Amino acid sequence: MRRRLLPAALATIVLAVGAWVALAPSATAASSVTIGLRSSAISKSVSSVPHGTVTFHITNNATIAHNFRIRVGTTGKVLAKSMNLGAHRTATVTVKLSARSYTIFCGLHPTLMHTSFRAT
Repeated sequence: MRRRLLPAALATIVLAVGAWVALAPSATAASSVTIGLRSSAISKSVSSVPHGTVTFHITNNATIAHNFRIRVGTTGKVLAKSMNLGAHRTATVTVKLSARSYTIFCGLHPTLMHTSFRAT
């Protein structure tokens, strides 16, 4: 009887582990972040996401034009950007991010409008 239970028990464990792996969040799963551009500030729905593909949904909540940029660190290469957005206009930007720190900023007002962001 024990010999019959062992294969059944092992099969149950394998299925349970497989289900857990399939349901576990993936480090490379797509993430979504809402960005609000204001007169002199940037708001974000989250400060960090898992590394991988990230989609930024950007809305210019100001009465003047702004845009979206994301760069590596504080002075590194710009990885993605939006066009200039007039008042209450929206844009979507998708970019693949490695695990590290980034800066989100407005290219028209970079000294006034910037915020840190992290992919883990």
